[in-house]
Amino acid sequence: MKYAEIVEEITDQNYFRFNNRLYKPPKGLVMGLPIPPILAETFMNDFENKMFKGNRFGSMIKHWARYVDDILVVWPGTDRQVHLFLKETNAMHKDIKFTVEKRNKTINYLDLTLTVHSKGIDCKIYGKSA
Repeated sequence: MKYAEIVEEITDQNYFRFNNRLYKPPKGLVMGLPIPPILAETFMNDFENKMFKGNRFGSMIKHWARYVDDILVVWPGTDRQVHLFLKETNAMHKDIKFTVEKRNKTINYLDLTLTVHSKGIDCKIYGKSA
């Protein structure tokens, strides 16, 4: 059985109860169970492996860091190349869509503000304002 068939089998049997009513989500997995994070990580790992092998721009990436659904990429190419990379990557799966937030020297990633300078990278704690 292929990975996609396993996930579809699990999601077909995916129900939850709230206020004594039974619900079936339209797609995806119910949060709070132990298996969904494992399936999501396995899916994304497989997706990334296919992306790096099948995308003509994948070899241009200098650094790729992912935590759940937050990805930090160091891209030395042009804006046009990153646009084409994004277009090819987003065409790989109907439910996975990547976006770009272009920054030159400073970016917030997870709970950090990363600032690039001539001697390296400074990290500071970042918190979203309420």
